[in-house]
Amino acid sequence: MASCSPALWNVIVLGVGFLLLFSAYNTIQGYSSTLLGTLGETSLALLYATVAASVLLAPWAVGAIGPKRGLIIGAVAYVAYMLALVTGVPGIILAGSVVIGLGSAALWVAFGLISNANAAQDDAFGQYLGYFWACLQMSNVLGNLATFLVLARVKPGPALFGGFAVAGAAGTCVLLLLRPVAALGAPAPAGDDAVGADGRAALLFEDEARADASPSPSGLGSTSLTEACRLAVAALRAVADRRLLPLLPLFFLTGAELAFWNGSLPLLARPDRVGLVLVAVGTADVIGGAIFGWLGDVLGRATVMVAGCVLVAGGCGACLAIATAGAPASGVAALGPAWGDVPAVVWGAAVLFGLGDAALNTQAYAVLGDLFERRDGAEADREGSVLANTVFQLFNNVGSAAGFYAAIPLPLVVDVGAAPADSSQPHAFRLGTVALAATIIGLAAVSAIGSCCVPGAARGRWCGKRRESAGAINRRLDWDGGSDTMSV
Repeated sequence: MASCSPALWNVIVLGVGFLLLFSAYNTIQGYSSTLLGTLGETSLALLYATVAASVLLAPWAVGAIGPKRGLIIGAVAYVAYMLALVTGVPGIILAGSVVIGLGSAALWVAFGLISNANAAQDDAFGQYLGYFWACLQMSNVLGNLATFLVLARVKPGPALFGGFAVAGAAGTCVLLLLRPVAALGAPAPAGDDAVGADGRAALLFEDEARADASPSPSGLGSTSLTEACRLAVAALRAVADRRLLPLLPLFFLTGAELAFWNGSLPLLARPDRVGLVLVAVGTADVIGGAIFGWLGDVLGRATVMVAGCVLVAGGCGACLAIATAGAPASGVAALGPAWGDVPAVVWGAAVLFGLGDAALNTQAYAVLGDLFERRDGAEADREGSVLANTVFQLFNNVGSAAGFYAAIPLPLVVDVGAAPADSSQPHAFRLGTVALAATIIGLAAVSAIGSCCVPGAARGRWCGKRRESAGAINRRLDWDGGSDTMSV
């Protein structure tokens, strides 16, 4: 690895660490409605609601302890949730949902900062995020395939969830290998211990000299509760930032579509075929991550984001057709031909969701890097990057919580085959389908329009010149009366 830059090394470490951690968690999430029933949906809904409620304090927490430590603590929270599932006690499982929700907020805000800094260091936003996303979504393939093979021989129980916890713990240990990367335009830190002992200097953003300095005036790195409140208010105000407004529907969509294909899509297949359907989603996500990250650099972010919206809408439309015709899980005849005891249209929907998920998420992180990672390493822009990633996580997790909560009173599939002919169940079945799928289709349309309005998102390398830096975009648009930093 002598020729590997510190930034690329971190991309590899993040990819492997998240691969192990989310091979466990994503599999649990995909099987929640099948293995745990309503408890699983309630647990996930509570989890994402907790993330949405706590993500406003995540910038302060991550600034106080550093992105690397925030990432590790968040990963430990995921393992704690898996251990709660081992007990099988509803109260402990729901308490674990709160713990992982708190940890997830810190993990994803820290990840956004670290990944954008890595990509900016080598000027490879889309490419590096594509590499990472392909590794992350490989977890859907490996985790679900392993679980499918295990469930064919043993019943789900504590041993299965214990195995998930071991895999998650291994991923957490891998994340300890992250290396510091110098701030843009600053000298590289001297060794792996460049982050100060007080933990207040942010990994990847401050050089060794500033690592021992007092907390910055921006409040990042301060342990003051006053600063925590200030950053929370600043994150809420950042929602109205004109650079982020066009992206808000897309941020919400990334959470809603994840909840849909994790909570509702598995119900369209027989319980013993759920793992294979989720493997198809993960495989498409891996391929999409590798392709769309590069395409975003070449064709422009807007093009790929619009394509992602179309793909997600197509997946929801396929689910709508399948469910209204009668899903296999309900005992009603399947729609069209079947491959491996799964309707071909279900396979198609899985592929569409996987590709769409990859397109939306790789470009969401990459466009934030384009907008807020300046090339001069200014500290004020660092706070803007923190707030922008916080807004993304806020809307993403509100979307996920809404999707999982909606699945409880409005299930995509009910057992219409066992209901009397004059029962109201078929009506409830169609209502749930229309309410969830149609809403996401409409949201995808709005997100596609908003994607085309993001400053600089339409520019790609095939447009005749390189993409503008964040500073150039802000100066061109003359934000805040000539200032190129986010107003807080």
